[in-house]
Amino acid sequence: MNYRIKREKEINDFIKNKVFAKYNILTHEIFEKELNKIDIEVKYTYKNGVVAAYRFFDKRENIHYKPSSINRDLSYGSVKQKFGTKINRNYKYHNDTLVFVLDKKYKELYPSKSKSLDPQHYVMFMAQNGMVPDVYEGKLRFNNYSNKNPKESDYASVKIPINKLDFNEISNMVHAKNYRSQVWKFQNQINKEVISEDDMKSQESNIGEILVKGFDKILDLFDKSEKNIKNKSNNPKQNL
Repeated sequence: MNYRIKREKEINDFIKNKVFAKYNILTHEIFEKELNKIDIEVKYTYKNGVVAAYRFFDKRENIHYKPSSINRDLSYGSVKQKFGTKINRNYKYHNDTLVFVLDKKYKELYPSKSKSLDPQHYVMFMAQNGMVPDVYEGKLRFNNYSNKNPKESDYASVKIPINKLDFNEISNMVHAKNYRSQVWKFQNQINKEVISEDDMKSQESNIGEILVKGFDKILDLFDKSEKNIKNKSNNPKQNL
């Protein structure tokens, strides 16, 4: 019984904080893939070819869950407005999370520059990862370049002094014709994956979709690292 209560809370928190927070609108297929990350299989019920209800199956313990029993807000009638045929990302979530993840990665890759605080190097690193800088009311903020028409609420703000920044260098990078390819290449270098120039050229027409998948991969890696940290803290013997 304790397992079920704990698992229901995990499912509820994951859906609200990791799935619905990430998308304004998502497809049923994306929802399935997201829930599969915590070993939950989504089973849909159709009426006249349209999804009318859903339920969950816990692959860890072979338990079936009725979403409304976990939380009334998870009944299909309450969440169906979140589903559609095309994805609409919550870029405020993505921008905040990506800046947080990339900030941690920057400190890991460049510890000396992190300590000395090199604003130009930091902002260029962010730009190389597709985070386009912008100054608003004297403060620096970032927007993921795949968000073509950002709203004011989409941006992620950072505390970096802007008086020491060379915006010409930054502007030349983010407005370069091959900027998307540069981002893709840099992300793959960070993820320690080898890509060839031929592979890049062959997929240039589809680079936007590839980059979005790259950002999702960064978020997934962050989720996994968070999970590993929690597991280690729950099992102190592993730290000996």
